[in-house]
Amino acid sequence: MNPLKKKESFVQNHKRKEKLQALEKKLKYYTHHVDEGMIDLKIVSGAYSRGRTLDIIQRLLLEANYIPANVNLTLMLTFEEKDNISDQITQFKQAIQGEIIKMIHHENQEIKQVNLISFVLLLVGLLSLGVSIFIRESDIFVFAIQQIFTIVSWVCIWEAIDKFIFEKRKLTIGKINLLQLYFANYELKNENQDN
Repeated sequence: MNPLKKKESFVQNHKRKEKLQALEKKLKYYTHHVDEGMIDLKIVSGAYSRGRTLDIIQRLLLEANYIPANVNLTLMLTFEEKDNISDQITQFKQAIQGEIIKMIHHENQEIKQVNLISFVLLLVGLLSLGVSIFIRESDIFVFAIQQIFTIVSWVCIWEAIDKFIFEKRKLTIGKINLLQLYFANYELKNENQDN
């Protein structure tokens, strides 16, 4: 191999190793943050409109997905504007918590709706199953009706189970994530902290 190419290969490998070391350092920092329940957030100045607040909440919920629900969240805030930091933290916290309250209310309403729908579907399914069991005629028309009631019963029962187990679980997890975010600690991030 040409000595010039060896040197270029050596330099490329060295650069790759440096990049891997930098990546490992960032991963270690991120892993520490996740383990401790910390989320970094840079806040640009401006009013907290509902749309802006909801965007921030969605980002925080995405970040919180990787943090176990039993870990207390700590939002490490960095503000663009350095004046009245304590007032900014209070305004930010109030804006976030105000929207989260509304979101939790909607989650509760959806959970109630899923419970009601799954109960009604289960009831319809069981009634259809009962009707199909008691229909015992040799006539082809009655047999077809009995089969229709059997199919309706199974569809309703399985849909009720699906809603009760899977949809309700998804909504409950969403509510738990919102509660975790609502009770988060808000701290000012040290400017000298590594990224």
